[in-house]
Amino acid sequence: MSAKWDKPEETLKLLDELEKFGFNDDAFWRLHHWREKKDRRRATIKAHRAYCEKHEVFRTGENPLVQERLQKVLSDYKSQPSYFNHLAEEAYRAIPPRA
Repeated sequence: MSAKWDKPEETLKLLDELEKFGFNDDAFWRLHHWREKKDRRRATIKAHRAYCEKHEVFRTGENPLVQERLQKVLSDYKSQPSYFNHLAEEAYRAIPPRA
């Protein structure tokens, strides 16, 4: 595993940027490893932030993968500006002009 994914402060930066775009707990839960738990605990951004703030490095485990997934979501989101075009087209069809 690359050392670039072991820094909790990078996870915090990714979360900051993603939240500006509307990334929320529902989306976060979908990429977090707790979704596999049988007790159905839902991971939240707030709880993950608190965890990251307590650690300088992710030594082992799943959190480096969470960070890598967050980076992928952000990269994919930024690489698809046409997504807004799609939403604009849908809005235009849903609310057509008066003329």
